Amino acid sequence: MTQIVALSGLAVAALGAVGAIRPATLLDWARHFWQTPRGLAGVAALRLGLGAVLWVAAPRCRQPDVVQVLAVLSMVSGASVPLIGLRRAAAFGEWWASQGPGFVRGWSLFAIAFGVYLVWVST
Repeated sequence: MTQIVALSGLAVAALGAVGAIRPATLLDWARHFWQTPRGLAGVAALRLGLGAVLWVAAPRCRQPDVVQVLAVLSMVSGASVPLIGLRRAAAFGEWWASQGPGFVRGWSLFAIAFGVYLVWVST
């Protein structure tokens, strides 16, 4: 299970790298998720799935308590996506995109750090 956490971390870091290098490309990809019901359901499923994987893997990770907190946060955020709804998610996504490339790059650097942390904590 820790291998799945590490692979998830690599995926998060890779998406962060795309956003840091080409913010517009990341925003184009993200729009596919926040503009359709299917995409929004996919986001919810990914967050719930990551949360479940983190929860199960936590006892075998370097910082099990931190990983369990991250698991709960991921599951809560995944469960809240349908409550937010497509209109609000799209409005938030467009607001996020309107903040400019520096804002996207900043969050992308955070994603890289978070992805690297997931890899480190799972090895």
